[in-house]
Amino acid sequence: MGAFTQVTLLFSIILLSLFTYAKVLNYKHTGVKKYLSAIVFSIISACAVHSLREILPVSRFVLLLIIFAFFAGFLTKTKITASFTATIISAGINCGTFLISIFTSTVISHFFQNEGNIVIAALLAIALQVLTIISLFKIKRFSKGFPFVKKSASSIVGCIVCVVITSIYVAFNRGVPADIGVWFLIGIVLSVVLIIIWWKRVITEQYRKMLKERDLREYEKIIAQKDEQLGKLREDNDVMSEIMHRDNKMLPALAQAVIKYTASKTRNPADGEYLLEQIEKLMDERISILKNTSYAQPDIPVTNNPVFDSIVTNMMHRASREGVGFEISETGGFFDSIWSKIPGNEFQTLFADLTDNAINTTSECEIKHVRISFSAREGVHELQVQDSGKPFEAETLLSLGVKRITTRFDEGGSGIGYMTIFRILREKKASFIISEFQPGELVFTKSLTVRFDENSEFILKTYRADELVSMRPGINGSHFFIATLPDNPYEDNNNT
Repeated sequence: MGAFTQVTLLFSIILLSLFTYAKVLNYKHTGVKKYLSAIVFSIISACAVHSLREILPVSRFVLLLIIFAFFAGFLTKTKITASFTATIISAGINCGTFLISIFTSTVISHFFQNEGNIVIAALLAIALQVLTIISLFKIKRFSKGFPFVKKSASSIVGCIVCVVITSIYVAFNRGVPADIGVWFLIGIVLSVVLIIIWWKRVITEQYRKMLKERDLREYEKIIAQKDEQLGKLREDNDVMSEIMHRDNKMLPALAQAVIKYTASKTRNPADGEYLLEQIEKLMDERISILKNTSYAQPDIPVTNNPVFDSIVTNMMHRASREGVGFEISETGGFFDSIWSKIPGNEFQTLFADLTDNAINTTSECEIKHVRISFSAREGVHELQVQDSGKPFEAETLLSLGVKRITTRFDEGGSGIGYMTIFRILREKKASFIISEFQPGELVFTKSLTVRFDENSEFILKTYRADELVSMRPGINGSHFFIATLPDNPYEDNNNT
């Protein structure tokens, strides 16, 4: 092999090693000056290594690795320890791919030409090596480089394998008999397989560690939020204690004054106005204080309906007494136009019955959560009530809107609630959608949606389709039961 060909091969290996070095460290801050510096360094290094082949047959490669590590570290502003690790790994990868490429190109050259052509084989080897390394870093798992290189403990195995590959390359470069060269190539292939296995294993460990660290940060964030909430609750508790302490003295006194005033035969209007002023002042102070405490959460949407606002507030207080988490939200300007579609008293009935049922069924469960949402999209208004309570009994689902049924008979339940709901839905041609979720799939076990869409449909989405079909063969199959809302409430209806 001629001197020019040897220098060209060395140049390509050194230049590709710099490319691999940058990929290993996932270094992206490149520019024209750095590209030119890399090319000049590769040319000078290749010429120097070739010229020292007789004086320093083996140690010239060690010297090249040292100079390479310092140069690449300076160019990429990498710490010297990490630079040496990245240098060894990049050298191992390039020496291994070069030996495999030169072997492949030689075989291909001999296949097309009996004697082969050294120059063509060398050029083909360079092309194969370039394609191999570029393809290697296109793989998703390797596209981010070796994030663990900066940690010596994680890189020691890879460095050892790369040193073995580089040593084989040095020995091969000095010239070995053909029978020994075959074993060298087998050693290269095995080493490349080992380094890929090691690479995948360490990247997997690094990824798992990253996930643990991310989870830890999330937990720390949650704990910090909980601590903040706890501090706010303590402040609120102090405020409430002050209110109670004051009211324990003020309210009995005001009550006595009011009783005395009303019992007096000669009532002085000035005294009455004074008492009324004191009561109003006390109530205003109480409302102002409560608005600034956590007990005022969640925020209640602006509904422009004072009666409905009172119902919402009562439901929130009831949920609080039962220890049930309560969320409420509005999107799409729901309350700006809902009153034109349904009278306030009927909507209040729908909301109160559905929310009351959700709180009832949730209060007995380990997870206690209710979410109410109002939305308006493309002129279609929806009221959705989600809860984490007990699922409906199968018989209850099949009887909704058809006949009175209740699971709270011992507590005074009459079963009239859903009969009233279905009557209102029929009159307003609204649809009713019940969605049941697999246990453990979500926080909520079911979702009930009233949709004012003029379709008058009753839709049931459930994971218990087979059970319901076996109980009522005439109903729809699959996971969806779609029917018109029942017209005859107290008669059995197979379409429901």
